[in-house]
Amino acid sequence: MSFKFPSKLESPQNMSSSNHAKYKVIGRMDCNIAIQIRKEIMEIIVTKPDTLRIEMKEVQFIDSTGLSLLVLILKKMRAYDGRLILCEISEQVLVLLEITSLDRLFELDSQKSITLLSEHSESDRHCLYSSAG
Repeated sequence: MSFKFPSKLESPQNMSSSNHAKYKVIGRMDCNIAIQIRKEIMEIIVTKPDTLRIEMKEVQFIDSTGLSLLVLILKKMRAYDGRLILCEISEQVLVLLEITSLDRLFELDSQKSITLLSEHSESDRHCLYSSAG
């Protein structure tokens, strides 16, 4: 199963196999595209995969709408004991997750991502975050 986004977003992909699904986000995850992403991910969630992996290594920007969408997806997955894993997370997204303390809520599947967070001092994190917006 494959989904197409507007060309400016470089067509993120969705791939499903047995009880696992993977969704890739490319570009921005903001109020301009969140409705489309939500629609497509909800189509995956209704199939009740055991695990949904959202690949975020090519996410260049995420705003509060994108963060809210991730929380909604997590709630929907947990409603039937499904598992949401954020994987290959870009550094900018990781810093934002940590600043908002959402890094404690989500399952992160990337040792490199976790190492990046621990390498930055608090002031470095704020600089990285403010340069992303």
